[in-house]
Amino acid sequence: MPRSKCGLHAHPLYLSIAMDNVRLTRLLILSSMELPTTLRPLGIPKEFLRGRFVMDDATYPLIRKSFLLSLGLVLVGCSSLRSPATTAASHLKIITQDADPNKRYAAYAKLATPSVYDNDRQKGEAVKTLIDELTKAREPLATRAQICRTLGELRDTSAREVIISATGDPNPVIRVEACRALGKIGKSEDATILARIMNLDQEPDCRVAAVDALGLLKSQDPRIHSVLVMGLEHEEPSIRYASYQALKATTGKDLGIEAKAWSQYLEPKADPETKPAGLKNESHGQRAR
Repeated sequence: MPRSKCGLHAHPLYLSIAMDNVRLTRLLILSSMELPTTLRPLGIPKEFLRGRFVMDDATYPLIRKSFLLSLGLVLVGCSSLRSPATTAASHLKIITQDADPNKRYAAYAKLATPSVYDNDRQKGEAVKTLIDELTKAREPLATRAQICRTLGELRDTSAREVIISATGDPNPVIRVEACRALGKIGKSEDATILARIMNLDQEPDCRVAAVDALGLLKSQDPRIHSVLVMGLEHEEPSIRYASYQALKATTGKDLGIEAKAWSQYLEPKADPETKPAGLKNESHGQRAR
């Protein structure tokens, strides 16, 4: 819904009608042109829309009426402050007090939008509530996954520990969202966690999410670069493509999809004795989870 600079909302229907009337008012004032018969705003007799007419005593009240109608519609559309259903406070109230899991899920999702917060203190309160709910694991599976996603979008590093814990959740739905969130709020050292998931997790979606997160994290660790280069030769096309995208994001280069070109580019930057120990590309039978 359109919002003015003072924080007011204007209903799209009101604004649309108002703008139509403003445009027509302008046409009435510049009345030397032919007006199409399809322009029939509220309160405008159709005979005034036929042919050419001039500004006389009969048309002036009509113009005044159209202008006042436009102004009134805008004022009605902007007459109320932001709806309580769109504020962070209202979403937090739903999370803590509403028994409907569907409403709580929607509230968790809406908290990911920066515009619902009035200040940083309110945002911090929301992050604290989200961390608490994710830790207690009382919400349904889909809702906990949404909490991870929201924490990632808010990019508050205070959620890092709980997100790292969620990357080891037994359910892959949670692990996928936790990996992506860790890419947004994690530290460079967390790349090793993601690299391990990339190689050892049994779920393809989790492996791809881990690679995507490596691209977001942009770690400059040569070991992580080596893991991504190996990912270009992975048996799964989704891993190969995700590794390619992650390498582009991490290095700022685009050397194509061939591992050899990337190896030649990255090799001089790596320590010859540095090896991606424990991060090798294993077969499905060797993956722990």
